[in-house]
Amino acid sequence: MKKILYFISLIVFTLSLSAKEIYEKGKIIDVLQKVEAKEWEEELDYTQVYKVEVRSGKDKGKILQLEMPFYKEKAYNLILKNKVEVMLYRDSDSNEYFIVDRVRSKSILVLIGIFIILVVAVAKYNGLKALISLASTIFFLIYVFVPLIIRGWSPIISALILCVFSSLITIFSIGAISKKSLCALMGTLGGVSIASILSIIFVNLTGLTGFTDVETMNYAFLFENINLRELISAGIIIGSLGATMDIGVSISSALFEINSHNDELSKIQIFKSGLNIGKDIIGTMVNTLILAYLGSSVFTIILFLKQRSDFPLIRILNSEFIVVEILRAFTGSIGILIAVPFTSYVASILISKLKTSEKEIKEEWFKNYPN
Repeated sequence: MKKILYFISLIVFTLSLSAKEIYEKGKIIDVLQKVEAKEWEEELDYTQVYKVEVRSGKDKGKILQLEMPFYKEKAYNLILKNKVEVMLYRDSDSNEYFIVDRVRSKSILVLIGIFIILVVAVAKYNGLKALISLASTIFFLIYVFVPLIIRGWSPIISALILCVFSSLITIFSIGAISKKSLCALMGTLGGVSIASILSIIFVNLTGLTGFTDVETMNYAFLFENINLRELISAGIIIGSLGATMDIGVSISSALFEINSHNDELSKIQIFKSGLNIGKDIIGTMVNTLILAYLGSSVFTIILFLKQRSDFPLIRILNSEFIVVEILRAFTGSIGILIAVPFTSYVASILISKLKTSEKEIKEEWFKNYPN
């Protein structure tokens, strides 16, 4: 989550400042000769020459011959072939172009398009409302949440504001303004609040600094006014929101639906029904959250396992990166667990009050109109 916040922060900085570097799009139209590395170029394997068409900017349509170094260490090399679109860096002084990366935005847009089509096709109008809610949350994240943190606001408070906004938009747009939606909202915020409190406590107990890896240290100059320790908790809060909201909406909808078919249930029976429904949801939901964090950390886990002879298990388990991932997974999961009884309890109260109100209305009606 923190890496995503870094990326978004860089976007915000880019949007707020005039970019000094100039990048254009290009397309490889031919692969030319390969130039072998010289003896003194020990790290270099060879240099590949490409014929590239500039496809944006002032030199659009211009054909250039550009060189691309390929190193013996394959991790540094780009996979380039004919008809591949590339990003070109243009030196503003010499007007020279250099290949710096591949253009990947088109593929990402296709993937996003498939996602949007499927959501609307499967969920129809509710799917469209869910997409609008998601877009609103992303907009709030980029243009409100991150700027607040950059200006010195507490990441935890900013994250909680984001959670309230996202929950309100999502739950009330899907379920309209009703007691059922209010119940789902309270259950969601209850679970997220517990996750945030636990994250704050354990971040302090474990003495985390926020500098979890080399990447964080490299970008430290961009985060001088930001509390990185609180940023860990902010990531946990936002990361647990989706799953907790799912729990809140699922249990609330189920209990209100049960009540619509059987309004003789007592407050205790409604509460117990919520717990029973929650038991079936919790297993998969907790797995979803923990596996999501594990999946995002596979690369680092492999690195640790590859170096297990150099780093004993006790050293690995106490490293800041691993501790942060454990905190994210388990505090978020505890938030989900708390959301189940909390949502059930709120639903039992709201449904009981709803029954009382309906009963009073009926009694008043028969009192005034006995026949």
